[in-house]
Amino acid sequence: MSHTGTAAATIPDVENQLITKVDLQPCALAMNIAEKLNGTNWVTWQAQLIDVLKIVELNLYVIGCQPCPGKDRLSERKNWFFNNGIAKSFITNNVLESQKIHILSEETLAAKFTALENLYEVKDSQSAIQIQRRLFSLQAQEGEDIANHLVTLKKTWEQLN
Repeated sequence: MSHTGTAAATIPDVENQLITKVDLQPCALAMNIAEKLNGTNWVTWQAQLIDVLKIVELNLYVIGCQPCPGKDRLSERKNWFFNNGIAKSFITNNVLESQKIHILSEETLAAKFTALENLYEVKDSQSAIQIQRRLFSLQAQEGEDIANHLVTLKKTWEQLN
């Protein structure tokens, strides 16, 4: 699922929208997603991230639809950089250390999200076939915890969607 497709139906006209600083209290409450991105949980992780960003009204930053105001709008420009910094921390704080290498050099939330999306989003039939093969070969072993096996099946299935 592409993030542009996720939010395309709800993109408001932001060209002349006044940019204000986000309220830090809801941001602090929503800062941590239940499970950090580990490389195998992209589908559920990105859905949770987008939901959290909607709650704190930063979802337009993830899809790149909240452009940085020009230098003639200094106050709003400062607010944009503040909001983008808060939004970037949502990603940085919710990925494992091993995943941070993919996003550290990116300057905006949209660039960080796109870098992760390009890395983990299933985009071609070859990748989908590999995931299908992995899914079809998963079998619970004698004595294996069935709940853990079902979680593995679900995570593999979600990579296809």
